[in-house]
Amino acid sequence: MTIILKPEKKEVLEKIDFVNKYRNLYNKHSDYNDRLRNYDIETVKEILKNFGYNGVRYYKSENFFKVDEASKADTCKISFNISFDIGLCEFIWDGMPWRRYLSLLNADLSTIKKPAFHSYDELRDILSVAFEMYEDYKRELYK
Repeated sequence: MTIILKPEKKEVLEKIDFVNKYRNLYNKHSDYNDRLRNYDIETVKEILKNFGYNGVRYYKSENFFKVDEASKADTCKISFNISFDIGLCEFIWDGMPWRRYLSLLNADLSTIKKPAFHSYDELRDILSVAFEMYEDYKRELYK
Protein backbone atom coordinates (compact mmCIF):
# COMPACT_ATOMS: atom_id res chain seq x y z
CA MET A 1 0.00 0.00 0.00
CA THR A 2 1.40 3.36 -1.05
CA ILE A 3 1.01 6.21 1.41
CA ILE A 4 0.56 9.63 -0.12
CA LEU A 5 0.80 12.85 1.82
CA LYS A 6 -2.25 15.04 1.29
CA PRO A 7 -1.28 18.23 -0.57
CA GLU A 8 -2.51 20.50 2.23
CA LYS A 9 -0.43 18.63 4.82
CA LYS A 10 2.61 18.66 2.55
CA GLU A 11 2.23 22.41 2.08
CA VAL A 12 1.97 22.97 5.83
CA LEU A 13 5.00 20.78 6.58
CA GLU A 14 7.01 22.69 4.00
CA LYS A 15 5.79 26.03 5.33
CA ILE A 16 6.88 25.23 8.90
CA ASP A 17 10.22 23.96 7.55
CA PHE A 18 9.59 20.54 9.11
CA VAL A 19 12.52 18.74 7.48
CA ASN A 20 15.15 21.30 8.48
CA LYS A 21 13.77 21.73 11.99
CA TYR A 22 13.78 17.98 12.57
CA ARG A 23 17.24 17.67 11.03
CA ASN A 24 18.53 20.40 13.37
CA LEU A 25 16.89 18.69 16.34
CA TYR A 26 18.55 15.40 15.47
CA ASN A 27 21.92 17.02 14.77
CA LYS A 28 21.86 18.65 18.21
CA HIS A 29 20.89 15.35 19.87
CA SER A 30 22.69 12.75 17.75
CA ASP A 31 25.04 11.25 20.34
CA TYR A 32 23.77 7.71 20.75
CA ASN A 33 26.32 6.78 23.46
CA ASP A 34 25.24 6.45 27.10
CA ARG A 35 21.58 7.30 26.49
CA LEU A 36 19.07 7.39 29.34
CA ARG A 37 17.68 3.95 28.57
CA ASN A 38 15.61 3.52 31.74
CA TYR A 39 13.46 6.51 32.55
CA ASP A 40 10.86 7.07 35.21
CA ILE A 41 7.38 7.17 33.67
CA GLU A 42 5.98 9.56 36.29
CA THR A 43 8.90 11.97 35.82
CA VAL A 44 8.32 12.01 32.07
CA LYS A 45 4.58 12.55 32.59
CA GLU A 46 5.36 15.57 34.77
CA ILE A 47 7.78 16.94 32.18
CA LEU A 48 5.09 16.61 29.51
CA LYS A 49 2.50 18.27 31.74
CA ASN A 50 4.89 21.17 32.40
CA PHE A 51 4.59 22.01 28.70
CA GLY A 52 0.86 22.61 29.24
CA TYR A 53 -0.47 19.26 28.08
CA ASN A 54 -2.65 18.06 30.93
CA GLY A 55 -4.19 14.95 29.40
CA VAL A 56 -0.97 12.95 29.22
CA ARG A 57 -1.51 9.19 29.35
CA TYR A 58 1.03 6.38 29.26
CA TYR A 59 0.22 3.12 27.47
CA LYS A 60 2.44 0.46 28.95
CA SER A 61 1.57 -2.28 26.44
CA GLU A 62 2.65 -0.08 23.53
CA ASN A 63 5.31 1.90 25.45
CA PHE A 64 4.18 5.36 24.40
CA PHE A 65 2.68 8.54 25.79
CA LYS A 66 -0.41 10.13 24.30
CA VAL A 67 -0.47 13.89 24.60
CA ASP A 68 -3.87 15.58 24.58
CA GLU A 69 -4.41 19.11 23.41
CA ALA A 70 -3.09 21.99 25.47
CA SER A 71 -5.51 23.34 28.02
CA LYS A 72 -5.97 26.61 26.10
CA ALA A 73 -8.99 27.01 23.82
CA ASP A 74 -8.15 25.18 20.64
CA THR A 75 -10.39 23.97 17.85
CA CYS A 76 -7.98 21.54 16.19
CA LYS A 77 -7.31 18.03 17.39
CA ILE A 78 -4.27 16.18 16.13
CA SER A 79 -3.13 13.08 17.95
CA PHE A 80 0.43 13.32 19.22
CA ASN A 81 2.09 10.19 20.56
CA ILE A 82 5.63 10.00 21.85
CA SER A 83 7.83 7.01 22.54
CA PHE A 84 11.07 7.24 24.51
CA ASP A 85 12.40 3.76 23.84
CA ILE A 86 16.05 3.22 24.91
CA GLY A 87 16.82 6.92 25.19
CA LEU A 88 15.50 7.83 21.75
CA CYS A 89 12.51 10.05 20.98
CA GLU A 90 9.99 8.98 18.40
CA PHE A 91 7.24 11.46 17.59
CA ILE A 92 4.00 10.43 15.91
CA TRP A 93 1.26 12.71 14.55
CA ASP A 94 -2.05 11.14 13.57
CA GLY A 95 -0.55 7.66 13.58
CA MET A 96 2.40 8.53 11.34
CA PRO A 97 5.97 8.70 12.71
CA TRP A 98 7.88 11.85 11.88
CA ARG A 99 10.42 9.78 9.94
CA ARG A 100 7.60 8.73 7.60
CA TYR A 101 6.77 12.39 7.02
CA LEU A 102 10.45 12.94 6.23
CA SER A 103 10.34 10.11 3.73
CA LEU A 104 7.21 11.47 2.06
CA LEU A 105 8.94 14.86 1.82
CA ASN A 106 11.91 13.16 0.11
CA ALA A 107 14.36 13.91 2.94
CA ASP A 108 17.54 11.86 3.19
CA LEU A 109 16.70 9.49 6.05
CA SER A 110 20.32 8.44 6.42
CA THR A 111 21.12 11.92 7.77
CA ILE A 112 18.12 12.31 10.10
CA LYS A 113 17.40 9.81 12.84
CA LYS A 114 15.57 9.84 16.16
CA PRO A 115 16.96 12.38 18.65
CA ALA A 116 18.74 10.85 21.66
CA PHE A 117 18.69 12.05 25.26
CA HIS A 118 21.05 11.40 28.14
CA SER A 119 19.23 13.29 30.91
CA TYR A 120 15.85 14.73 31.74
CA ASP A 121 17.19 18.22 30.98
CA GLU A 122 18.15 17.10 27.49
CA LEU A 123 14.73 15.49 27.09
CA ARG A 124 13.11 18.84 28.00
CA ASP A 125 15.20 20.53 25.29
CA ILE A 126 14.07 18.00 22.70
CA LEU A 127 10.44 18.25 23.75
CA SER A 128 10.57 22.04 23.65
CA VAL A 129 11.40 21.91 19.94
CA ALA A 130 8.95 19.06 19.26
CA PHE A 131 6.06 20.92 20.90
CA GLU A 132 6.96 24.12 19.08
CA MET A 133 6.80 22.18 15.81
CA TYR A 134 3.50 20.64 16.90
CA GLU A 135 1.96 24.03 17.64
CA ASP A 136 3.28 25.47 14.34
CA TYR A 137 1.82 22.48 12.49
CA LYS A 138 -1.60 22.84 14.10
CA ARG A 139 -1.69 26.60 13.57
CA GLU A 140 -0.85 26.35 9.88
CA LEU A 141 -2.99 23.31 9.18
CA TYR A 142 -6.11 24.95 10.55
CA LYS A 143 -5.71 28.47 9.18
